[in-house]
Amino acid sequence: MMARNQPIESFAIEEISHELQLLGWSTVSGINPSGWVPDILVTDGNGALLCIEVKVGKSSLHSNVLSVLRHAQMDIATAWPGRSVVALLTMNPISERMQSALSSTGIMFLRFDSQEEINGVTRELIRMIESGTQGNLQAAEPVQSLMNQVAFALERNEWEKAGALYEHILQDQIKIFGSDHPTVLETKYRIAELLARGGKIPEALNALQKLVNDLIKVLGPDNLNTLRARQHHAILLVQSGDLDSALQSISAILTDQERVLGVEHPDTLASRAYIANIYGAQGRLDDAVVLLEQTRADFIRTLGEDHLGILTISRNLADAYRSLGREDEAINLYQKSLTDSVRVLGEHHPSTLVSRHKLAAAYVSAGRINEAIDLYQQNLAERTRVLGEYHPDTLVSRHNLAAAYVSAGRINEAIDLYQQNLAERTRVLGEYHPDTLVSRHNLAAAYVSAGRINEAINLYQQNLADSIRVLGENHPDTLTNRHNLAYAYESVGRVDEAINLYQQSLADSIRVLGESDPGVLASRHNLAYAYESVGRVDEAINLYQQNLADSIRVLGENHPDTLTNRHNLAYAYESVGRVDEAINLYQQNLAARLLVLGEDHPDTLTGRHNLAGVYRSTGRAEEAIDLYQQNLAGTVRMLGEDNSSTIARRHSLAYAYQSAGRVNEAIALYRQTLNDCIRVLGEHHPLTMTVRNNLAMARKAH
Repeated sequence: MMARNQPIESFAIEEISHELQLLGWSTVSGINPSGWVPDILVTDGNGALLCIEVKVGKSSLHSNVLSVLRHAQMDIATAWPGRSVVALLTMNPISERMQSALSSTGIMFLRFDSQEEINGVTRELIRMIESGTQGNLQAAEPVQSLMNQVAFALERNEWEKAGALYEHILQDQIKIFGSDHPTVLETKYRIAELLARGGKIPEALNALQKLVNDLIKVLGPDNLNTLRARQHHAILLVQSGDLDSALQSISAILTDQERVLGVEHPDTLASRAYIANIYGAQGRLDDAVVLLEQTRADFIRTLGEDHLGILTISRNLADAYRSLGREDEAINLYQKSLTDSVRVLGEHHPSTLVSRHKLAAAYVSAGRINEAIDLYQQNLAERTRVLGEYHPDTLVSRHNLAAAYVSAGRINEAIDLYQQNLAERTRVLGEYHPDTLVSRHNLAAAYVSAGRINEAINLYQQNLADSIRVLGENHPDTLTNRHNLAYAYESVGRVDEAINLYQQSLADSIRVLGESDPGVLASRHNLAYAYESVGRVDEAINLYQQNLADSIRVLGENHPDTLTNRHNLAYAYESVGRVDEAINLYQQNLAARLLVLGEDHPDTLTGRHNLAGVYRSTGRAEEAIDLYQQNLAGTVRMLGEDNSSTIARRHSLAYAYQSAGRVNEAIALYRQTLNDCIRVLGEHHPLTMTVRNNLAMARKAH
């Protein structure tokens, strides 16, 4: 608590609190940032948090006020998941230097000259927050107005506007303090940071490099702020895609941090974690895991289990486990991360939402779709309540839930959510914003899953044209959009057009991304599949073989993508009669999926189904039946009796019974399957008609 001028300040606090209550704001408790207890802490019920410090006196404000509020502002930004505003309301005189320093913080600052003005200033503050304007203060208080404009721009994520305002503030600060003052350097850092947030990475890199040079000159190369600016520069190199330069830079910084700060300083440990993340981005996943495990252990030993850095490193390590196909280890660590985040930060903290999201995503990969949906629904409800229906993070949560619905076969629910997201992003961001293109792509993919292919094609065509115009021919998202349009063409039998796009996409992907990039593997796979669909099987097999070899080399024997590539090659071998080679690959895949993914993972079920199918076609009927029975039991456990996949696998078992001469069992199972088809899928669904025909044939044979 800051020093008080009683009882006048108490009266001012009471008056402001009463006015806020009349304006619909309610008191919040339990948030004490940086040891500071705000005079007033209120929320509007729509996700906005307002923290007010009130100062009443005749002496000039001390710089300590600014220091406390600045640290509190940073704490609140990480502890409160919605909008947060820190405001200073004061009668005290404030020097020009203090105003200039305050202007670089984004803290709102309003003065009142008498007790009679308190209610009016409070109403003006709320009006400014709710409308995002500066009201009547601009002409009378130009410096104060500029500071508040920055606060609004930051609160609304208007990075470019905030950066332009900071440029004005910077010029004023240079006149007052000189170009080498720490306050000026802090403002330069904020400008560079805003460039990065606005996606202007090259400009941000240039600004940060100039700042680093200034910091070395003013504060020295070993100053903590210098080291942190260098670290931020290295992180931006990662975002720019220059991983080699980033690794070289952060390694040099780590050496300096170990010398200056020590091997156990949080910044030193953070740099080690950044190096591990770069290893992961380079495909050096085993190296990443080793370094992350070591760094996590050192963090826990040095700073304790509850340090916020532990949560981030734990999630990154779990991400690496998941990329290596070590699903169980990933899920265990995600679960611990979520539990720790709830305990340390609370249910509503942004870090808790991230942990819940990552655990849900791992559940999806492991085939535990219903558990994933529960977590995604929690996240969406929480973000809608705190941030509002249209906040960018709410849109991300809605997308995640929609994707889980797709995985669960709940396509119509997914389409509803995707349509909401596309409409909102188009309205807020515009038709050509990259996030709008992503939403359009997601809706198109859901249309494909629902069989609404022509609607999907229209969206994919629009996305490809917009992506070329906005992002350029060689942007990874443009490559993805071309690939998706090709897939949609293929789905409606426009195979020649699909092959042309796949060929172009593969050539561009190799040129832009390199031979070993996962996007190249995906493009090569889809071209191979298209070749296969038009009978160009030998060409398809060549591509599948190349993909499998590259996948083993880059990702490892048991990576999920390697298993997919091995399956595709096996299927192609089977289609040209190379059955022994196909069985060998199917058996390898099933063993690997059981080991890595578990008994009931969707990919394990698919692998078992395919091996059963080739057993049945080669006369090994009893072996096929055993696998089909295992698969049906697993599908019922994971998806329930009435899921379309369950019904399809029951039909496969009935057909295997029929092929093995076990006609009575086949007829009984066909009857059950037909009733389920009619009830769940409808009289005229293709599977319903197939089951009805097979039942008639079995009865006739009987």
